[in-house]
Amino acid sequence: MSSTFNLATHGARGRTAQRRLAVAAAGILLLLGVQGSPQQWGALVLVPGAQAAEATLPAVWQRKLQTLLKNMENSSTYFAETGAADMQDAFKAKQWRDRIDNYASSIARVPESPDPLLAQAKAKLAELQQALAAAQAGAPAAAPAASSAPAAAPAAAATPAAPVQAAPPPADAPRLVSGQRVQVTKLARDIAGTQNDMVTSGPSPLQDPSVVEGYAKRLKIYEDGLARYKEFAHEPEVQQARIAFDNLRNALAAEQARAQQQLEELGDAQQILTGLRQNMRDNPAPSVLYPPFGQDEARQWVLLAAQAQQASHAAATEIQRISPLAYLPETRGTPEQGAPYDRRDMESMFHYANETTRKVDETLQATQANLQHQFDNQDGEYELGYFRQLDPDNPQHRANAFLSEGAQEEIYGRLDKHLALANSVAFFQVALGEQPGPAVRARIKEIGDLRKKYAADRLRALGDSRLPEPKADDPARLAAAKEILANPKYEFGRHGPVVLTTPQIVTKEKEVSRDTIKDVDLSLSGTLTLSGTRETWQYKWDEFKFATPLKEADSDDWYIWWITAKKFQSGWEKTPIGYWVSGAAVKGDLILEKNF
Repeated sequence: MSSTFNLATHGARGRTAQRRLAVAAAGILLLLGVQGSPQQWGALVLVPGAQAAEATLPAVWQRKLQTLLKNMENSSTYFAETGAADMQDAFKAKQWRDRIDNYASSIARVPESPDPLLAQAKAKLAELQQALAAAQAGAPAAAPAASSAPAAAPAAAATPAAPVQAAPPPADAPRLVSGQRVQVTKLARDIAGTQNDMVTSGPSPLQDPSVVEGYAKRLKIYEDGLARYKEFAHEPEVQQARIAFDNLRNALAAEQARAQQQLEELGDAQQILTGLRQNMRDNPAPSVLYPPFGQDEARQWVLLAAQAQQASHAAATEIQRISPLAYLPETRGTPEQGAPYDRRDMESMFHYANETTRKVDETLQATQANLQHQFDNQDGEYELGYFRQLDPDNPQHRANAFLSEGAQEEIYGRLDKHLALANSVAFFQVALGEQPGPAVRARIKEIGDLRKKYAADRLRALGDSRLPEPKADDPARLAAAKEILANPKYEFGRHGPVVLTTPQIVTKEKEVSRDTIKDVDLSLSGTLTLSGTRETWQYKWDEFKFATPLKEADSDDWYIWWITAKKFQSGWEKTPIGYWVSGAAVKGDLILEKNF
C-alpha cells in the first residue's frame, strides 16, 4: 500500500505558503468564531469571496486621509486668523494657494470610495478653497517686501531671484570700506553655502520641526546681517548678498512645501514603526509542530503561523512604503531606551521582518516534512509491518505477541501511537484547508482493523480472554485502585475485579522546566533576543499498575484495561498532591463476563 499522502506544497516557499497559511487561518477563524479588529488579525479577515460590511478604504489610505484632515483643520484655523492679512503680501498669498493646491492633489490621488473620511476631506478642501477665493477677492495685489522674513508655511518651488543690474550710485552715496566689503562678501558666501548644503531630494530634513527652527534662526541672523548694510543697498556686494538671501528664502519655502507633502503622504513614521515592531513582537514565528497533536492544536498552530507571516509581511511592505519618505536621522540609543527610531532601526526591522517570513515558511515545511517522514516510516518492517504479519498459529508469534506477560498492553499501546500519528497528519491537512488524502484515510482505517484483528487472534491463541495473574494482593493498593475507578472525573463506568499487575509500589521523579517570555529585543543587526523567566518543577510520585474489565457504555461488551495509578509528592501548582490518581490507561482485549 502506498504511504505517500502529498502533504508537501507545490513551491511552498514564498507566495504559495503565504496564501495557504492565510486562507487556512481565515477558515479557522470563521470556524472558531474568532472576533477581532483588522488591526488584530490583519489579512486573516480577507476571506476569498467575503464582502466588508461597509465600503471603506484600505488602512493605508485612511491613515493618509486622517493626517490630511488634521493638516487642513490646522490650515483652516490659521487662515481664519491671518488669511485676510496674508493676502496683502503676494509671497504669502502664493504660499496659501500652493498649500491648498497640494491638499487638492493629495485628495485626487485617493481612490474613489464612499468612505466617510474621503467625504470629510473633500468637504474641508471645498471650505478652504471658498475661504481663499473670498480673501483673494478683497485683497489688492502687492509685491513682496524685499526684506520680509520667510513664512513658516509651505511654499511653491524655489524661484531664484533675478540678478540685479546695479545703477551707478550717486556721487555722494556712502561707500563700503574694505573691511565692510569683506564682511558682506563673506555673508553672501555663507548664505549661498547654506542653500548649497540643503537636502532637496529623498526624505526632507524639514519634516523635523527642530530643523525648521534651525533654518529660521539662521535666516534671522542673515536678515539682521543684511539690515546693517541698508544704507549701502547700491553696492554690488550688498545686492549680491540680498539676491543670495532671497534665493535661500525661496528654496527653503519650496523645500518646506516638499516636506509637508511627504508628511501628508507618510503619516507619523515613529508611530508607524512602533506599531509594526509591537505587532511583530506579538506574533512571533511558531516552532515546528511535532506529532502527536489534536485537531485544535493543529488549527491553533496554523493560525499562529499565519499571524506571524502576515505581521512580518505587513511590516516589510509598510517599511518599503515609508522608506523613501521618512526623515529618520541617526540617533544615540535605541527605541527601548526611549530614543526615536532612526534609519538603522528601520533597516534592522525590515531585515527581521524578512527573516520572520522565511522562518515561518521553513517551519511550515519542516513540520510537513517531519509528518511525511514519520508517516512513511510507519510502513517499515518493525512498525506496521510487524503487526500486519502477526499470526497466532506461528509458535514464535504466539509466545511473544499473544501469550507473554504484558504483550497485550504493549501491542495495543504501540497501535494507539500509530493511530495518533496518522490522525495528526489528517488534522494538519484539515488545518491547512485540505481534506485528508486517500493514503491517510486508508492508514487510519488499517490501524483500526489491525487492532480488531489482534484482539480476535489473541482470543484464538488463548481460547478465551482472561485477566492476568495478580502480582500482589495488597489491600491498600486494591482500595486505591477502586477509588480511582469510582472517580466520575475519569468516566471509567462499571468495572469488574481489580488485579494488581506490579509486585510493589515504585517511586519515580523527574524535573520539568517552562520558559515565560517577557520581553523581545531586536538589535540593530536584526538579532532577536528573548528575555524572561524559567520556572522549574520537581515531580516526585509513587506508582503501581493494575488491570480490570470495564464495560462499554453503549454495549454489553467488556474490555480489559491496563491502568497506571500515581500519587504525587511534589509537582507544579496544579498537580494533585497526596492522593492516588489515574495515569496512562490502555484498552486491551474483549473479555467475557463469565471469565472474570
